[in-house]
Amino acid sequence: ANCVLFGPAKAWLKVSKHTVPLSLKRVTVVLPLDLHKLLKIRGVENDQTMNDQIVEAVKMYLQNNQP
Repeated sequence: ANCVLFGPAKAWLKVSKHTVPLSLKRVTVVLPLDLHKLLKIRGVENDQTMNDQIVEAVKMYLQNNQP
């Protein structure tokens, strides 16, 4: 079950074993195995999580493809 936790000036949502700020939205991304592997390797090389890399890529895509 999900529960809401309150911390310093923010509300947090407890989802299974992860706690995330309520200002974030969880999504699922399905990647081909080779792309997943490359993303994981790049993350280790640059000390970044896969999530950080995906968020950065989406931001760049949106900036470069404005209507």
